[in-house]
Amino acid sequence: MEAMPRRILVVEDDVALREELVQGLAASGFAASGLGDGESAALAASAMTPDAMLLDIEMPILDGLRLAQEMQALQPRTRLVIMSGHGYSRRAARDLLGPEIAILRKPFALDDLLASLR
Repeated sequence: MEAMPRRILVVEDDVALREELVQGLAASGFAASGLGDGESAALAASAMTPDAMLLDIEMPILDGLRLAQEMQALQPRTRLVIMSGHGYSRRAARDLLGPEIAILRKPFALDDLLASLR
């Protein structure tokens, strides 16, 4: 029996980037879905319990850092990967979420994302 693909939730407000990431992850064997804001993602994550979440830091309604903090408290087994195009945001993410958090600087290659999910 084949193992079920890992569930990845991509939370990114840039529609084109979100779709590119979801398609790339799906082509790599993951069950990937995407949402455009942190609040929707928090609701979806509580219903589906993703294995990993790819979070943009700067989003409307609920930003990626606050969402990551909620996820660490509510679903500590969910792997979190933060995406940021800003150096100060990456430092803030490490300060708030701990040194073990995976942070990718935009733009990044799909291979870099896949390595951070392993």
